[in-house]
Amino acid sequence: MKSKYLIRVILILAIIIIIGGIAKFIFTPKDFGNHGSLFYKFYRLSAIDDELKRPIKHFTNSSCIKCHPNESKMQSFSVHKSVSCEFCHGAAASHIDENGKYIGKAIVVKKKDLINQCLRCHNGIIPARRIRNVVKTILYPDHLKNMKVSLSHTCDQCHIVHAPLKNIKHVKKFFEKEGF
Repeated sequence: MKSKYLIRVILILAIIIIIGGIAKFIFTPKDFGNHGSLFYKFYRLSAIDDELKRPIKHFTNSSCIKCHPNESKMQSFSVHKSVSCEFCHGAAASHIDENGKYIGKAIVVKKKDLINQCLRCHNGIIPARRIRNVVKTILYPDHLKNMKVSLSHTCDQCHIVHAPLKNIKHVKKFFEKEGF
């Protein structure tokens, strides 16, 4: 009697293996595994063509300079000069197309969301961050208490987001000299 159940289990497993093999044969692209080294054959040459056909979503900061020269100039002298515009404002493709034509508003972060946006980098309690002097970190809301401002303050009430140190007294002279 036990052998009867064992035969059923073996038969079901065999059917599953056969169906899986047929599905693999049908759904595996013809150029998969034909390229690469002896130990790394999991490559599909047409994947490159597929990627080239995908629409471009992310542009460089130079595509933003054309329409936003003031923000760009301000950021170029700022501690944020290495931060991509898209990091805060989302993919450029939702704002302009490949030809630079306006197609919709970029993300503009405001109020409480701005605090969360800034804390993505400037949070003193990010466990993975080991080097504290690379990015100026703060402990929120301790920073607001130390500055003696209301806990409802948002970052942009004291800082200009594209040049966060511009209004801070010890660097204000530099920005005034640069014509901001």
